[in-house]
Amino acid sequence: MSYESITQQRVGEQVLLDLSLGDKCVTNVVALVCNARPSKFGRYRHGVLFDFRANEHMRTKDVESAIECIEADLRDTLSKNTVRQ
Repeated sequence: MSYESITQQRVGEQVLLDLSLGDKCVTNVVALVCNARPSKFGRYRHGVLFDFRANEHMRTKDVESAIECIEADLRDTLSKNTVRQ
């Protein structure tokens, strides 16, 4: 997954994210920055990997399920908006 921010993070840095999409929401998600590059308008794009071993909260089935649902919805949205040639 990736996100954009006005703050530049370093590769390997741990970040704490709140994710929401539609009625799905999960807070205090621990992730590691695996990619960082400049984007448009002075922003930075960061690729992250979720760290499910970071703490007890991240090891819960609720957190894992919520993240899986959000990622699946994003994939579905992307595939519907991608023109196939």
